[in-house]
Amino acid sequence: MSIGRDQTALEGELYIGPVTLEGLAGYESLDAPNFKNGQALFLDDNHLFGQADAAYYITDDFKVYAGYRYINETSFGAAGTEYLIRGLEVPVALFARGDFGDEWVQNVTGGLRIYLSDDPNKSLIDRHRKDDPKVYAPTFPTLAPQTASQKPTPQCTVNSFNKVTSPADGNCICPSGPMGGQRPLPSGGSGYQCQGL
Repeated sequence: MSIGRDQTALEGELYIGPVTLEGLAGYESLDAPNFKNGQALFLDDNHLFGQADAAYYITDDFKVYAGYRYINETSFGAAGTEYLIRGLEVPVALFARGDFGDEWVQNVTGGLRIYLSDDPNKSLIDRHRKDDPKVYAPTFPTLAPQTASQKPTPQCTVNSFNKVTSPADGNCICPSGPMGGQRPLPSGGSGYQCQGL
């Protein structure tokens, strides 16, 4: 089984000295399998998507940015930085970026980016503004589409001892701490707790 996705979008960038403003907006059609009771059901999902970033180059080789994303009908913020290391045979940049929203959209990634081009001395700002444009391949905050009858799991309400006060059946996600993002554990007596053993 495969996932089919069609996208149509417009993008633009505006350069004002060390500031770059960039945006992307479009329409997306997604056909994805959703499994219920062991049977594959296909869900057609059509929606708008977009993102906007404001970047500032502290130096020609050091960029910071903040932005907004609207993907899969979910809004969240984004921030990141990139620094190009000069003096190496192959230009290498260190980068970090993160997406921040509700409990379903929180991630931070980082790593090395290697630039292959005919001019190893080109600055980071020139690479971003003059080389091939970046590829927009949005990742979906929700990995699998849900049917209309499914509801997202609510966040647990806990007391100062990390004991779940609601919902009573423990069908929730721990809000933070050692079990943040996980389902609570049954406590020794009755109820549930969001504290690891």
